[in-house]
Amino acid sequence: MNATVEKSLEDGVIHLRVAGELRLDTVAAVHRSVNLSSFPDKNVDIELSGITSADSAAVALCVEWLSQARSNRTSLKFTNVPDVLTRIARVNNLDDIYQAETDSPSGTA
Repeated sequence: MNATVEKSLEDGVIHLRVAGELRLDTVAAVHRSVNLSSFPDKNVDIELSGITSADSAAVALCVEWLSQARSNRTSLKFTNVPDVLTRIARVNNLDDIYQAETDSPSGTA
């Protein structure tokens, strides 16, 4: 099974819903479809509850998204993070990755 990304815009927030298997063999396609550099000064919410399985490549992708968001002043929030992702992050000393929120874009709260 592949991973999919659904994109929507609601109340000025870009919602990205990631679903399916987010593993080494699928993460590159998701990375290509979600480049947070395309959303400078925006609010982005990445919903992860649809992930059915994941490995360390999924956590690496989330780290990359955080980096992109910080570089572009994009406000990023992860929601409904599956236990498998929090466990992998914990093992890699990245316990707080999913609680980290980047700064809000200029002019927003």
